[in-house]
Amino acid sequence: MDNNIEEPIVDFMKVEWQRGRTPSDIKDICLQLCSDYLGGVWPQVSIDDIQVKRLSGGLTNQLYYCALNEDLRNSDTTEPQEVVLRLYEAKHFNNMDNEGNERLSDTIISVLVSEYNLGPKIYGLFESGQILKYYKHKPFRSDEQNDAKLVDELGKRLAQIHAMDVPIKKKCISLLDTFGSFYKEANNSYDLQTLYEECNCQSLMTYDLKGELEWLQKTIKDIDSPVMFTHVDFRGNNIMVTESDGLVI
Repeated sequence: MDNNIEEPIVDFMKVEWQRGRTPSDIKDICLQLCSDYLGGVWPQVSIDDIQVKRLSGGLTNQLYYCALNEDLRNSDTTEPQEVVLRLYEAKHFNNMDNEGNERLSDTIISVLVSEYNLGPKIYGLFESGQILKYYKHKPFRSDEQNDAKLVDELGKRLAQIHAMDVPIKKKCISLLDTFGSFYKEANNSYDLQTLYEECNCQSLMTYDLKGELEWLQKTIKDIDSPVMFTHVDFRGNNIMVTESDGLVI
């Protein structure tokens, strides 16, 4: 094997991320939900009158674009002609204090950011998902990050989110609890030191990960900062630069 041959680098920006398989009856599911929640012409059409396609980017949920066929669209009606359906999947990281409903806090937050025009407009809420406004957009990539006007607008919108008074528990559920759980599970399942050496993980071999976690936990407790609402998944894929609605987070 020629050690001088470089392995190709994966461009993750071009990778389509999707969660789970697409149900075989997805058009029926989308039509029924739109008929129930959007009203107007939707209850009068059949699956032959709509188009449904899977959207990439859903790491936790499944996302689908659903729209009336072009010949049925009418700009004079009030109901939306095209929407996005978010169908819930099991969460990768769950609130440790959810009392059996892992989506309750998410739903409350979604409604509030929708009402404040900070997040996607919600047309329908149901037990297994949401119906949202469809935005023609591009994600917040490096070009957008270098646009001073967009960055300024984004900063103001993020500040508005952080200033929201959200009616969810004010008890601080720290990510450190999750980190600690992961560390305990990994430590019980593997010889971590051997893995560090096999994979040449220099930082993990140099520092005591458990000690670092304990130090961080103590430091946060000593600072005694007030508990505030914050955006915990603030990244380019979750920021939409739209054609007519500005930034949508």
